[in-house]
Order: sequence, then C-alpha cells, then structure tokens
Amino acid sequence: MESVDEKLTALEPKRILAADDELKIVQFIKVNLERRGYEVDTAANGVQALAKIRVDKPDLLITDVMMPEVDGFELLTAIRRDAEIESLPVLIMIAKASYLSNDEEEMKFLSQANFIEKPFTPDYLGAIVDEILGAPLPIPQGKRLLVVEDVPKIAQIITSSLSKNGYAVETAENGLQALAKIKANLPDLLITDMNMPEMSGLELIDAIRRDTTMKDLPVLLMTTRVEGERYCQPPDVNDLLSRGANQVIHKPFGPAKLLVTVTHMLSHRNL
Repeated sequence: MESVDEKLTALEPKRILAADDELKIVQFIKVNLERRGYEVDTAANGVQALAKIRVDKPDLLITDVMMPEVDGFELLTAIRRDAEIESLPVLIMIAKASYLSNDEEEMKFLSQANFIEKPFTPDYLGAIVDEILGAPLPIPQGKRLLVVEDVPKIAQIITSSLSKNGYAVETAENGLQALAKIKANLPDLLITDMNMPEMSGLELIDAIRRDTTMKDLPVLLMTTRVEGERYCQPPDVNDLLSRGANQVIHKPFGPAKLLVTVTHMLSHRNL
C-alpha cells in the first residue's frame, strides 16, 4: 500500500528542464508543456543545464544538440557518467541533421536518449514527453509490424522497444527478404531503413506501391546520415513522401519518438 507521502508525490507535477541557447525555443517548450500540467525550468546552455540538474534533480531534460560550450551529446555523456543523475531521461532536439554510427558502443550510448527533430508541433512534443514520463498512448491491439534493417544492433533496439509496448514485431535484413514476407503475410505497418544492400528502402516501397495486393500498406521510412559525416542535411522529406513513404523518421530516434510515431500512424492520426 502506498504511503501518504508517496501518494502526494504522485500528485505533484513532473519537473522538466529545457536547455537551448535560443530563447524562443525554450519559451515555446515552457509555454506548451506547462499547459499540459508540467513544471518547466530553462537553461541557456549545457553548463548551466548540468548545474541545475545536479541541484534540482528534474524528471526530464529536453536539450538542443547544438549549443556553445557543452553540446547535447556532451551533456548526455556527463549525465550518464554521474551516479547521482545517470538515470535522468533525456530528450535531445536535432535541427534537420542526422547522426548515426554503426559502431555498437556508440549505438548503445545513443539508445540512452530520445530524439525529436525541429520543428515540432506542441501536440507531438507533448505526446513524446507524456510517453517518457509515464502517460503512454493507448496502443492499438493486435497490430503486426515488419521492421527492415540490415544493422542487427539497430533492428534489435527497434524490435525491443516496440515489442515491450504490445506490438508483434517481425524483422527482415533487406528489401528482398521483406518483400517475400509481406507477400506471405501482410503486416499492419512496415518500418524500413532507406539504405540497404540488394534492395533499398525506396525500391522496396516502389515494389509495394505497384502491387495491388499490398499497395495500401503504411510505410515508415528511416533515413540516416552520409557515411563519415557527423552532422549533415538529411534527404528531403517531401521527396521521400512523394516516392511512397507515409511517414519519415530521421535517425537517431529514441524509443518514445518511435512509439509515438508508430502509434499515431496506426491510429490514423497526423503528427
């Protein structure tokens, strides 16, 4: 049975720290999340954010990736190395840039945070924050997903995140294998990487759209960076949508963003 103190703590608003060197961004976050009942403090850079985190112990950090002195990745590193704050949930904002490494240790590190791409709507930000802080979206029942990814570590992270939230997830290593599985047993949603050997994600989408038995299959397309570049301009989203994708998600992304995107797609809701 919960004590009186535990019940009172559960009723207190969750506290969020928003860190960005652009004042209009932190004000946008503060205003819109406070409307949802959260308590929001702000920081102008990573150094200030780290100091506030160590003193105030917020329930969530929302931070920009590009900041002076200490950027978002360096801030995440400092948090995960500090035993007193290492479990703090972190949501990193990225502005039309994609970051990904196939290195297993780096993928493990990046999986310790969630990512959201600017610009984002108040509702989309709110849905991701709600999911991270324990007010999850209602998951559509009995939905089957096919994940197509040639990097085993990434496929494992995606599958684990979606499976533990109630989705039935099958995987394929490339577009050809995925196409065979789709023809044999049509899933409710396809999540596919764009760059793969044998058959790319765009070639897979093209094959699906030309086949009357599966042309209406919803597709979430994952994009990645140019090899060797840490920050880069991702492919044009409108171009990818015109080529048959229903939704595009840029790597890196955390479990909350992935879950919100998938659930909204399957619930026929626009982000």
